[in-house]
Amino acid sequence: MIINLKVNIFVAIEKINDLCGSKVNFYSVRLESAEVNEFYDFLDRMEDIPECSDDLNNLVEWLDKI
Repeated sequence: MIINLKVNIFVAIEKINDLCGSKVNFYSVRLESAEVNEFYDFLDRMEDIPECSDDLNNLVEWLDKI
């Protein structure tokens, strides 16, 4: 038995102004039903996990350097 569900999920592409510089712009998608884009949602979820703190800080620092 094969079940084929067709679901329309609409997203908006948003510029992440906190990380954009003179040479690079970063973007993320925001689901139609969400209050924040996927990048900030990821950061919010990872901040609650203490063992991810160093990795999360490194990620943001590297994105900032790019």
